[in-house]
Amino acid sequence: MAAAASIRDFFGRCSGFRFYVLGLALNLAYLAVLLSFDVSRRNLQPLATPEIQTVWRFSDAGTYVRAARAFLQTGVFAGSDGLPDAHRTVGYPAFLAVVMTLGGDRWVAWLWVLQAVIFAGIYPALAIVVREWFGATERQIRRLLLAYALVGAGWAYTPIPLTDQLFAVCLWSALALGTLAVRRGGAGFWISHFVLLGAAASVRPVLALFPLAFVALMCALRGARPWRRLVWVVAVQTVLCQAPAIRNYVHHGVWIPSDVAVNNLSDYWARDVLAWIGQPGLQPAAEAGWKELPLNERLSAQTAFARTALAAHPVVAAGALAVTFGLHTLETPWIRPLPFLRPSRHRPLTRWCAFTPGLKLFHSVWAAVNAVLVLMALAGIWR
Repeated sequence: MAAAASIRDFFGRCSGFRFYVLGLALNLAYLAVLLSFDVSRRNLQPLATPEIQTVWRFSDAGTYVRAARAFLQTGVFAGSDGLPDAHRTVGYPAFLAVVMTLGGDRWVAWLWVLQAVIFAGIYPALAIVVREWFGATERQIRRLLLAYALVGAGWAYTPIPLTDQLFAVCLWSALALGTLAVRRGGAGFWISHFVLLGAAASVRPVLALFPLAFVALMCALRGARPWRRLVWVVAVQTVLCQAPAIRNYVHHGVWIPSDVAVNNLSDYWARDVLAWIGQPGLQPAAEAGWKELPLNERLSAQTAFARTALAAHPVVAAGALAVTFGLHTLETPWIRPLPFLRPSRHRPLTRWCAFTPGLKLFHSVWAAVNAVLVLMALAGIWR
């Protein structure tokens, strides 16, 4: 009963249910647009012919699908080597496994619909957060959510089998319910907060320090020192956020939630630095040496390689990091739908001529309206 009351309050506060319905309508409208064009409809299919080369074949999606299928067949979320996957956390593959079980041969369509339903939860979550944290009015919240929707952050990932939006929904919903738990108390809020936080931690391995941030949040919201429940709240959060690391320690003997951070350090940052100084072959040669090593030895080799490369060229390393940060900051969620709109993955993303006339018109008008309305919404958001 307490959990049900928490959910009702979650959707009822700040017109949360209306925000959810509008977000769901936007997600479903986006799916309808993609399915109405032959090109994008074909590109949404994971089992297309090699000539089409859908986005499923050229993204991280395949690793999640592989882990989900491995679990259904063997009971283990395994990587390509058949061992428990230390690269992908189990949250999204587990979600895909459930969808595959429920949907059978039509599991992809089930995935689209379920993600549309789940992803719409970001709107009431954000509404609660900005109201409780910043005292935003109803009008300000509407403008903020309008801007959020128009930049594509809430809907662009709806048909894509990736973790980005599911993680965002789970994390912001956990923050919203945790905030209400701090403000109002109640076991239902805390239970819902823990469930969603555990889900977020299992989807992406980036919440190891979340309990410390939540302590600071509680102090700010309460305006005083944390209360007596702080110890058990942080204890539960720590266990949930460290679950991916615990899994890898059990299976591989290393306390690390994922090898993604180390891979990014050596395979991207250090590789870019070496390419900038005219030595692009060093990283692939080193990778060939550590690729088949056990996980703990590979991580040590990758870390040592990256530290050596970055320490030897600190200015170039800073420049490469700044460029990467700048590009990702400027990147818009609008980039995500583009691969669905191309007849072939072999054509460059910038080949505007690859789009059909109808898709050109839709994308041009939608992008223009997006730019104008977002600027208008942001200009008046705190008035």
